[in-house]
Amino acid sequence: GSGIAGMTAGIYLKRGGLKTLIIEENTPGGQLNKINIIENYPGFVKTDGPSLAAEIFNQVRNLDIEYLFDKVLGTDLENEYKKVITSSGEFLCKYLVIATGRLSKKLFNNE
Repeated sequence: GSGIAGMTAGIYLKRGGLKTLIIEENTPGGQLNKINIIENYPGFVKTDGPSLAAEIFNQVRNLDIEYLFDKVLGTDLENEYKKVITSSGEFLCKYLVIATGRLSKKLFNNE
């Protein structure tokens, strides 16, 4: 995924010399895109989630990290080379970082 964790992992892996692919079904940034004000992120006095997500995504693009908008349907982790199955094909990799993100929790039940 390409939330802040997935994109950060991709940046470090690329800088570490590994060929890197990020697969994301939705908008880069994940939950960051739902945050109005961020005042506790190092290097920023105040920003908003979508802007921070865009800056991190720009860094991913500037590093020429391969990026695929696609849905991951499954994985096969049993062999030395892991298989990631998407709606457009299959990818083999020696290392796999799974950054699935999270869903927002409802604070109140309006039933």
